[in-house]
Formats: sequence, structure tokens, C-alpha cells
Amino acid sequence: MANTTEGAHNDNSYLYNFNWNHCGVMSPECKKHFIQDTCFYECSPHVGPWIQQVRIVHNWRKERMLDVPLCQEDCHGWWEDCKNDYTCKNNWHKGWDWSSGENICS
Repeated sequence: MANTTEGAHNDNSYLYNFNWNHCGVMSPECKKHFIQDTCFYECSPHVGPWIQQVRIVHNWRKERMLDVPLCQEDCHGWWEDCKNDYTCKNNWHKGWDWSSGENICS
């Protein structure tokens, strides 16, 4: 579990070869929410009820979390911390160009 946690903190994690900085450098304030999400997904024994299989070809995960309850203050905090950061995708689960070995906006 320690290796997983360490990997989640890297800008280009070996966990999925997913680069957080795919559209400019993600702020540390914003990145902490994605790291927390990854750690919950990878390490929590309580995530089971929300895991669903993904049937999308060329996906970077074979499973995803869906409909996980989120406290209003967590949602507002995530928005506030990420409102000045950018992404090129409206859905991170599909449509990446993986030809370089990591996620690039197509």
C-alpha cells in the first residue's frame, strides 16, 4: 500500500501512467483532491459498493467509482481548489491519445 500511495503523488504516476499535468501544471491545491481520490480508489476497503467495470476500449482503468457520496463541503473545497486549473477533457475515462505511453489530449 505504501508504494501505491507514493505512486499516486507522482505527476506521472506509474499506477496508470496518467499525467496530472496534461494541460499545464496542476496546482498543488487541486492535485491533492485527485491524489486523495486515487488513494481512496486504490486503498480503501470501503470502496466496493461504488466500483463498476468499465467497458471502454483503451481505458486507463478497468474499473471506476460511480455515484460515491460526496459531502457538500468536500465538493465545494474541490471546486475552490481547482477552479483556476485546466483540463482538455470533459471525461477522463475515454478519448486520450496514449501513443506516447502517457495520456495526451487528442
